[in-house]
Amino acid sequence: MDIIIDKEHDGATVKRILVSDLGLSHASISRLKRLEGGITLNGERVTVRAAVKEGDLLSLAVEDRAEDVNADVLPMEGELDVLYEDGDCIAVNKPSGIATHPSREHPADTLANIFAYRAKLCGEPFVFRPVNRLDRETSGIVLCAKNKRAAAVLGGEMVKGNIKKKYYALLCGDLAADSGEISGYVVRAGESIILRRMADAGRDSEYSLTRWRKIASDGAYTLVEAEPVTGRTHQLRVHFSHAGHPIAGDGLYGNGDDPCGRLALHAHELTFGGRTVTAPLPKDLAYIKNMIDPVKGKTDE
Repeated sequence: MDIIIDKEHDGATVKRILVSDLGLSHASISRLKRLEGGITLNGERVTVRAAVKEGDLLSLAVEDRAEDVNADVLPMEGELDVLYEDGDCIAVNKPSGIATHPSREHPADTLANIFAYRAKLCGEPFVFRPVNRLDRETSGIVLCAKNKRAAAVLGGEMVKGNIKKKYYALLCGDLAADSGEISGYVVRAGESIILRRMADAGRDSEYSLTRWRKIASDGAYTLVEAEPVTGRTHQLRVHFSHAGHPIAGDGLYGNGDDPCGRLALHAHELTFGGRTVTAPLPKDLAYIKNMIDPVKGKTDE
């Protein structure tokens, strides 16, 4: 990674640029310091105490190396629906039915496997760094970092709550209010490693908060835009089920209603780094499309 020093940073130390401007963690900086050629200024190796001048070339070895590669992820041929891409990150529209990460049940048919195939075609080392993750049944935006620096920065922004996510969720029943919040503590349900439930505050519980607004309702179902302010496992599914309006098509927390043929949940908007990326609704969510049309006067295709 090469950085041309501008007038604003004339006289700054390398450490200030790494920490304040690039947001690198202590561990990332320590790794760069250990690498031969990890931090160079105009081609010469320097310490983080070095001061830079306007026009200098600061180079950082943040590219992936052979030892970083996810060699255990098998490439699977497939297309990525790319919504946004730059040198540091890529946002894709994940279809329903594809998990984000490989597992014992799905070792080679996940988003990671398709990314591995893309890297193989490009002759690039493959390291999968998803910033956010979606359940297998959920469609929508997955953001991935393309290098260690971006992973550190975006991961930190996610922890701070600076990356905003919005979903379309088709709920069972008719909601009286136009908007609202659902909050409370979430814990594992019994011995299950998958299921979650609402509970009182305790050592093993995590606080969760969801904001939502109604978009449309036909009496049988209500379409909402939901923002999970916190990011707990199955948060939206648990919250709406707890509120008495489970997400349609939810086989874990729902009541059997299935107008879309799958979980009616779609991550349609992600805001990060001053930009907002949107994902159009897939064709299998036709029920949701038909509810949006009269309100927006258009489809999301």
